[in-house]
Amino acid sequence: MLCPVCGLDNDPAAVLCARCNTSLALGNPPPGDYPPVPHPSTQAPDLQPTIVQTPVPSSPSPAPVPWRLVIVAAVLVLLVGIAGSVVIIVLTGKPKTSPTADHGTIALPTAVTSSADPGPDPTTKAAASSANEQAAVIDKLLDRSVASRTKLNKAIDKVNRCTDLSQALADMQRVGVERTREIAAADAADVSGLAGGEKIRSTLKSALGFALAADQHFVAWAQPAVAGGCADTAARQAAWAAGLASSQQAQAAKQKLVDAWNPVAAQFGLKQRTTQFI
Repeated sequence: MLCPVCGLDNDPAAVLCARCNTSLALGNPPPGDYPPVPHPSTQAPDLQPTIVQTPVPSSPSPAPVPWRLVIVAAVLVLLVGIAGSVVIIVLTGKPKTSPTADHGTIALPTAVTSSADPGPDPTTKAAASSANEQAAVIDKLLDRSVASRTKLNKAIDKVNRCTDLSQALADMQRVGVERTREIAAADAADVSGLAGGEKIRSTLKSALGFALAADQHFVAWAQPAVAGGCADTAARQAAWAAGLASSQQAQAAKQKLVDAWNPVAAQFGLKQRTTQFI
């Protein structure tokens, strides 16, 4: 049954219109006529009566959906689909983060490989040399001692002859510096591979120490000659005597050194020595 107000084709058994709730008891108006105005209590607000030109088929059909609703629904579906795609991309496309050294999260253990070989311990570094090398070091040190003694004897001869005194004194003072360095070298030398190595070291240091003391006494003997002439004063005589005493002590230490050193020198093919060559 057609609604006399909105024209909706309702179910024939319906009493009220399904769209505007208008009473259907009045029946359908004749073609070409305007339907009667319903009572205000049954008229839908803001709806205008429509003119029905021809009756529509009496078979029931679904109510038409307004085109605005169709467009709105389509837009909503499209927006939901786009949002879902974005969520999927965000969830699946986000790269997994892992702590790396570049991000500062975890430092790579490079120190393990770089410090695996810290090098020889300073206390064992000298011990790494061979016995042959150790013997060669001592032999060269003895040659240095001989050179220093030769320089001292030449300076003493100049003072005795009262000639070139300034140079003689400078040479004596230089010999004192050399003796100090030779003692330090003997103390630092590695003798762990030599038979009686520690005895060689101790007797060598003792001989060099007495030689240094003798040199200092001879410097005291030469200085007055340089300052005021070559007169043999009591002070100079005392300094000379002290120098000779230290020289004798050095000779005794050198003899002990020769006894300890020559067997080792023979073992490694080095020259044999006497106290005159130490």
